[in-house]
Amino acid sequence: MESADTQPRDLLAFKSPKPERFMDWRPEGIRIMAIFYIVLGHMLLYTDYLTNDARNPLVWIAGVAIAFFIACSGYVHSLKDEFNKPGSLSLSRYWKFIKNRILHLYIGYYIALVVILIAKGCAGYTIIYDPSKLVFGATNPIVISPGSLVLDLTCMWPLVTGLLGGIWPEGWFVCAIMILSLAYPFLRRLNSMNKNYMYFIIIVAVVCTILVIFFSNPYYAYHFPFAWTAEFSLGIMLGNKICMKGGPAPPTALYKQIIIRMATRVWPIYLFHIAAIVFMPPFASLQDFIITIIVIVILVEFFVRILHDINDLIGGKKKKNHRTG
Repeated sequence: MESADTQPRDLLAFKSPKPERFMDWRPEGIRIMAIFYIVLGHMLLYTDYLTNDARNPLVWIAGVAIAFFIACSGYVHSLKDEFNKPGSLSLSRYWKFIKNRILHLYIGYYIALVVILIAKGCAGYTIIYDPSKLVFGATNPIVISPGSLVLDLTCMWPLVTGLLGGIWPEGWFVCAIMILSLAYPFLRRLNSMNKNYMYFIIIVAVVCTILVIFFSNPYYAYHFPFAWTAEFSLGIMLGNKICMKGGPAPPTALYKQIIIRMATRVWPIYLFHIAAIVFMPPFASLQDFIITIIVIVILVEFFVRILHDINDLIGGKKKKNHRTG
């Protein structure tokens, strides 16, 4: 996968000046299992085998999958030695980091948004323009308004409303990764200053999540980006610990290399799987599930190359600007 967190040119390793740092196969394996459950969950939801009820155990398991995904995101970020030393969190370095994250996340998001809109139109979804409405949830018809367009184009439905809506409600996860990325340099710096700061943040985040689940709206505790601060922070602490020990060992075993290569598809799977699922009928047959999985694989193989070429182009421009600057 052109991961949400690392964009390795070599599928087995990302390189920094010294020492060479290798990708850790363990979080990649966890993300493969998490995306499998997430895709299966969306297939069951769109075919009416599963209702999006927070009391349903299967929905809670989906939350666990997201939690592991978010924790792995923080972990992979922290395998790089950055924002650890005094003075390392300068305005220029922060802006450079955020600019890279915006480019890598939003380019894929915008491509997916267009692809999913076209797919829904082809699948028979009705698209209505109503400037007076802001409709929440995954609905048919899709109601577009100035407010919904702003939230779609900024990918900020869950941050602004705490709920989902728009053309691609499942895109909330891109917003969550983006918002947590904005916080990452500060969390990494706090962790290097005093780990007690991180423990405090994790405890507060967990307590707030529990309070929201039981005394407010459990969906806020799932879709609101900062609801995943505890998992992300825990991942940062674990990744930083490995980083300080010199990074993960080289993935010499063949199965580790295979897992890393398979994981290069995880992010494209998340971006484009809904474009195939929207064609599934209610209470689809096993054959429909198999056909949809095949279509998802084809879509991913097509778009993973597009995303790879775009990232190469961006990387080439950055290198050129660095040489000429």
